[in-house]
Amino acid sequence: MKNKTFFYTTLITIAVFLPACSGTTASPTQSPQAAAPSLAGVLANTEYLLETTGTGKAPLQDGYYEEPSAPDSAAMIQVRLDQEIFGDINTDGMEDAVVTLIVESGGSGTFTYLAPVLNENGTPKPLPSVFLGDRIVVNTITIQPNTVTVDLLTHDSGESMGTEPTIEKTLTFTLQDDQLIPMD
Repeated sequence: MKNKTFFYTTLITIAVFLPACSGTTASPTQSPQAAAPSLAGVLANTEYLLETTGTGKAPLQDGYYEEPSAPDSAAMIQVRLDQEIFGDINTDGMEDAVVTLIVESGGSGTFTYLAPVLNENGTPKPLPSVFLGDRIVVNTITIQPNTVTVDLLTHDSGESMGTEPTIEKTLTFTLQDDQLIPMD
C-alpha cells in the first residue's frame, strides 16, 4: 500500500510540474516582438542601381527591364532578376537581401551583377551593383554581418567564352559606406 501511495504521489507531482518545465508558457516579462517587414515579394519590382543602363538605374517590373542600347537603336539592354538571397548585411536586425541581375545587351555577353538591397522597415533601399563576370555560373551566395561571399565558376584566362566555365572562384565583399567593396 505504501508503494502505491508513493507511486501515485510521484505521478501526480510529475503531472503537475512537467508542463511548467516545458518552456511553452510565456513569462509575464516576455512580450512577443513584432516581425520585421520582409523584402520577399518586392524585389522583382524594385529599381536597381546598375551602371550598364542609360540612366544608371534598372526599374524592374515582374523581374524584368529593357531599354534601347542607344537612341533609335533596335538593340536592347535586357535586365532580369536571377537569384534572391536574404540575410542581415548591415547588422541592424532587419533581413536585407542581395540579388543577382543578368544583363544582356544584344551581343554575345551575359553579364552578372550582384546588387545589395537594404531593408528600411520593409522598403527596399538598393545599393550600387557590383560586376561579377561575363558568362559565369553563381553557385552560392552567403551573407554574414557586413560581408557577402560569392562562390562561382568562371573561365580561365585565354579560354573561349563559348565553353562552360570550370574555374572555381570565391569573391568576398564588405559593406562600407553603403557599397560592397571587394576584399583581397
